[in-house]
This record gives sequence, structure tokens and C-alpha cells, in this order.
Amino acid sequence: ALVGFVACVGVSIVSRASKQLNTSKNSRKFQLAVTPPGIFFAIWGVIYSLIIGMGVYNYFYNIWSWDVQIHFLITFGLNLLWVFIFGMGNLLGVFFGFVISLIMAWEGFMVWKLMAQIPDSEFDLTVLLFRNFIIFYVGWLFAAINLGFGIVLKYILGVSDKLQVLIFWAMVPLFYATFTLYVLEA
Repeated sequence: ALVGFVACVGVSIVSRASKQLNTSKNSRKFQLAVTPPGIFFAIWGVIYSLIIGMGVYNYFYNIWSWDVQIHFLITFGLNLLWVFIFGMGNLLGVFFGFVISLIMAWEGFMVWKLMAQIPDSEFDLTVLLFRNFIIFYVGWLFAAINLGFGIVLKYILGVSDKLQVLIFWAMVPLFYATFTLYVLEA
């Protein structure tokens, strides 16, 4: 999983420097009234740093099951795919980038859920901390999904800016309420 993550971060860095696959440029191209200023996207550096730390820790202490590692690898494989697809900078890339984001969030959630399925004797503060890092990542994926959905609404379906903003703010509590209810039942 660590190798997959390092590859994902490497491609993300290369894409920012590339004129062909620049996700930052494409985010500006598909600007929404609710798109935060570019500095807000620096949170991904914090998230990726936390996940690198988790991966290094797991490399030395091997605390994750194979299921966790497989879902982690799928998550970062999807992240790589998202960089290439959204990086194309066209409406097809926007739509499929949105779909990929949905699957990526589900896989991230599966990592979070599976991390809790370890013997009680191995469940410690580290596991709780890492699960919080993962759910922080998934939470920001939900925010990205909401923006991606807004881009689909505005640029593919032709919804007005005003309606897109209303839908955005209606979806924020809906996403988190639905997620919370699911977690409570899991």
C-alpha cells in the first residue's frame, strides 16, 4: 500500500508541473461559486503527509490486515486514475473524475472500517489515531465529491450558479448525516 501511495503522490506532483495533466489548472477552468481559494487545497499536503507517516509505521510494525492494504492500494490506484482523468481538462474527464471520486471515497471508508477489525489485544491508541487520519481523508474526499458534483451540474447539465450553490449547501449536511447513520449501523 505504501508503494501505491508513493506512486500516487509522485504522479500528483508531476501532474502539477505538467501542462497536459494539471489538475490545479483544470479546477480553475471549472470554477464554481463555492470553489474555495487555492490555498484551501493545501490540506491535501497535510493529509498525504499523515498517510505517508501511517504507511511508514505500518511498514515497520505491520499492523494492517491484507484487506486493509488491498483497499488502501485500490484507493490510491483510483487516486492515480483520477489525476489522469480529471487532468484531461474536458467534460468527459470531469464526469468520470466525479464517478472515480465516489468509488475512491467508498474504498477509503472501507479502509477505515477494516482498520477496526483487529484483535482487542492489538487495538491501541495508534489504531485510533490512524483511523482518524483515514476518516479525515474520507471527509475531504466527500468535500471534493460535492465540488465534482457541482461541476457536473454546472458544466455538463447547465444548471445555473445559484441553483448549483443551493444544491451544494443542501448536500453538505446530507452527505455527513448519511455517512454518520451508516457508521452507527456498521
